Amino acid sequence: MFKRISSLISLGTAISCLLVSTGSANPGEYNVSEHRYIGPEENFQQQLATQAIYTDFGEFVRVKKKGDFKEKEIARSFEEINSKTKELVFDYGVFIKK
Repeated sequence: MFKRISSLISLGTAISCLLVSTGSANPGEYNVSEHRYIGPEENFQQQLATQAIYTDFGEFVRVKKKGDFKEKEIARSFEEINSKTKELVFDYGVFIKK
């Protein structure tokens, strides 16, 4: 489940609300009590905290600086990712294919 949540956040989907659940006395019971809007700043903070991005083309892990890759091996948007992609460069970080 963590991978799926990380993927959704990492893929830059426009997150319009976050479902906040409340606990109950019955552990088998799960209720959604409210919707909370996530603004652009909070969404960006979530992206900064992302440590890995999972795509159909593999797993990309956060690194501190860019690698030495050919331009055709670098994606700067999710639409550019393909089977030859080895590095992702976004506003919120750099990720190398694992």
